[in-house]
Amino acid sequence: ANNAAIAMSTLLRHPARSRRPQRLRQPGLTLLFSLLLICLAPALPAQPLPPYRDSSRPVEARVADLLARMTPEEKARQLDMYFGCESLLPPSQQINKTHARPDAVLDAAMAEKN
Repeated sequence: ANNAAIAMSTLLRHPARSRRPQRLRQPGLTLLFSLLLICLAPALPAQPLPPYRDSSRPVEARVADLLARMTPEEKARQLDMYFGCESLLPPSQQINKTHARPDAVLDAAMAEKN
């Protein structure tokens, strides 16, 4: 009971000190650190552009880099996303103007004609 009385007495004499988290006791240090980070951030080295986004590189190098980054699923979806499949496929092999059916077969004669 004596320990409880001492603890209660301490709380009553110093209520703010006993409840305040340790990290909030030095707000000036936190502010200083935040300002330091804000000021130094522009001085940090910028991340270089990936080769596929660098317009100064040759197109072949950019395409090769992008293809190397793509998953097989992304590559397959790109093959299915083209406008104008109505000029390359018969209507029975089209879902709409931009997508072929999954089992569609390119008609080389139609492709050469168009």
